[in-house]
Amino acid sequence: MTPAELLAMARCVAERQSGQLRLLWKIATFVVERLSSFTTLDLVCFAHVYSSLDEVHYGMLNVMALILTSPEDERTMNAAEACDVLSSFARAKYPLPLLLREAERILMAEEVSAAHALSALRSFSALRALSAGLCGRLAPAALGVADLRQSCEAAAWAWEEQTCLRGVKAIGEGWSGNMVTQVVLEKLKEALKQCRLQQLQLVSSGAPLCVVPTLAGRAQVPGNAVLAAACLLATDDSESRQKAGELLRAVASSSAKLTLWPPEQRVRWLSVAAAVDASDEAVALILENLASIPKQLALCSPVLAELLPRVAANGLHAEAEAAGRALCDALVPELYRLRLPESQRLLAGCLELRAVLGQNGDALEASYGPSCEALLKAVVEALPTKLRSEAIFRRSRPSASELAAWCGVLARQEVPEATWQLLAKECAEALSAVGLGLHEGEGEEMVGSGAAVAADMMDAFLVAKERNGWSLQESPVGVVVDAVQAEWRRAIAQDGELEDPHHEVAPIPFSDAESLRAVFRRGDLPELPQEVRL
Repeated sequence: MTPAELLAMARCVAERQSGQLRLLWKIATFVVERLSSFTTLDLVCFAHVYSSLDEVHYGMLNVMALILTSPEDERTMNAAEACDVLSSFARAKYPLPLLLREAERILMAEEVSAAHALSALRSFSALRALSAGLCGRLAPAALGVADLRQSCEAAAWAWEEQTCLRGVKAIGEGWSGNMVTQVVLEKLKEALKQCRLQQLQLVSSGAPLCVVPTLAGRAQVPGNAVLAAACLLATDDSESRQKAGELLRAVASSSAKLTLWPPEQRVRWLSVAAAVDASDEAVALILENLASIPKQLALCSPVLAELLPRVAANGLHAEAEAAGRALCDALVPELYRLRLPESQRLLAGCLELRAVLGQNGDALEASYGPSCEALLKAVVEALPTKLRSEAIFRRSRPSASELAAWCGVLARQEVPEATWQLLAKECAEALSAVGLGLHEGEGEEMVGSGAAVAADMMDAFLVAKERNGWSLQESPVGVVVDAVQAEWRRAIAQDGELEDPHHEVAPIPFSDAESLRAVFRRGDLPELPQEVRL
């Protein structure tokens, strides 16, 4: 077979859902035997083909990377090919340092088109390899074209990678992530000023497509990019929020337009409406539409449940109550579709909505209350099963902060003592794993301390203790108190031995330590010691 025939066959096999691995690896054998016959573009295409396989099959990607980055091989990549191969490695979620260094070298030295620059930014951020130098080189190239579609797609990337961008700090002539976000917003607002949004048309072709008249003609922008752009604008200043409101009115001004959006995207438009303080009519229209399809909202129900209290607090009590009641009734038999953190967010939002409705009259709370109680009962009954399924099927346990959130939600509700015993056991294990000191999140950012989480847990258990009349001994609260005391002694213990810093227990921040001491004092619990010597 010729090299072109091998490449064509590999593409056809990889595109099939069945994923015929044996045939793909037979093709890989032929490819490796004839590597000298393939061009750089062929190798880039093979990287794309084999990027669809799981991490066990990274061998072919390693081969492609070794050849494409070898200084002894005459085949070299240009900027476009470097962007394409980066995209393949990002698709495979494989941050191979060898390839990342070579791609960065090429992109820093050559001119890059706007589309390829944005593709490279996406890939580097997906691989958590974005740097200030890359931002300073690629962001101006990606945003140099005053084009609505390019601006919206750049905004979609900035919205999706907010966490990654926040971690990029300016070094030398490089750009920080915040600088990139601000430039994206400015370019987006410039592009929107050249559009006639009131004449925007929505076309449904599997996914919504927005056709927008502009001064230069017509721009066709994918609906998800327009939505992400609106979400990003809604987080900025008043001018940006005004532009987000204009986008909202253009794409969600009627039931006919709303039905063209998938349910989860309608919920996100509701979040935009809440963020920009849209008119009551616009919010009510979206709520009415969502209330008519509650069974389609299972996977996005946590987001909707968190939005409803805010909508009700802004005065749309009846509309929020109707949507909340429909959501609770539809989700009771569908809870198995939600993971543990999602179930907690759903329940927290629905209970908060009940509290908001209770502040504004008894009639709406009375009609919403039974549905909310049914959801609470179903969630509590499903909690042990969900904990077991997370451990068995996902091989994970809930984090200490997730458990603290569960305790906070259930503290003021009628919950069986068996549920609290289960939560106490899980909390003790989680605290033992994380400790009370500072711990890092993604990158080098400190996300909090175990002591702060333990204080939240203790607050919730003390509320439950008062509510249920528990004694300290032989009760769920005693299990958590013992776990906190054990971790406290471990954190402050001094054994007189010098060890490497990474072997030492992480220190407890002073403010969090004082907060935890205050919780113990409020609960009339034994005082935490100042010092422990071993």
